[in-house]
Amino acid sequence: MSNPKSSPAAGRQPPVPLTTLASGQTGTVVRLGGGRAMQARLLGMGLYVGSEVHVLKAHRGSHGPTLLAVGETRLALGYGMAERILVHRHDGAGKHI
Repeated sequence: MSNPKSSPAAGRQPPVPLTTLASGQTGTVVRLGGGRAMQARLLGMGLYVGSEVHVLKAHRGSHGPTLLAVGETRLALGYGMAERILVHRHDGAGKHI
């Protein structure tokens, strides 16, 4: 039996790769994929589960780097790394959708 709190029918969409967010969109990190080395690198940059990320520049479809704001920090992540980070997208009011 599935957990109704984690079900998309409960009002929240399933997590999506960071690369699906457009420039100007915000989300909350729910999973850091990749291996231990990649996770350690992301943690070292200050990106962890629960971080709110704001996409400054997205290169959707072109596989270019994604530029992010995480608090006061600015990060540039390659497509492969950004694709392995799952987020819950926020609506315009900052709420999860």
